[in-house]
Amino acid sequence: MQWMAWTPVTAAFFVTIVLILVGMTVWQMASPSVARKGFLPIETHRGDRLFISLLGSAFIHLAWLTFTETPVTGIPSATLFLGVEAVADSLGVVTTEIESYSDAMSEILSDHSVIGAFEIAIVWVFAVFRWG
Repeated sequence: MQWMAWTPVTAAFFVTIVLILVGMTVWQMASPSVARKGFLPIETHRGDRLFISLLGSAFIHLAWLTFTETPVTGIPSATLFLGVEAVADSLGVVTTEIESYSDAMSEILSDHSVIGAFEIAIVWVFAVFRWG
């Protein structure tokens, strides 16, 4: 497995996919899914909607990377995982001059993207699972 660049983020991605598949298997055994037709023009089961939502999320991320130069994650989700200081430092905002969290967020959001491909993909996944 030397060919793969195994970083913590890569490992977390694959672990998350495995956990989703295990969870879907347990859910299917506990409560078998019923075919339904939502806004997608086909009848789908729970596993079909998972596949469609993951595939759509991948295309959303690829389109984002192709057509924009902004980060894949928007600023609010980055602050959730990294903290205001780390995001402010990475964007060049001087945090010693900023007194509070709200001041830091307004400074960061004034010059940078609020939404990213990650947030769009999460909405897509929930929409497909709920109404797909």
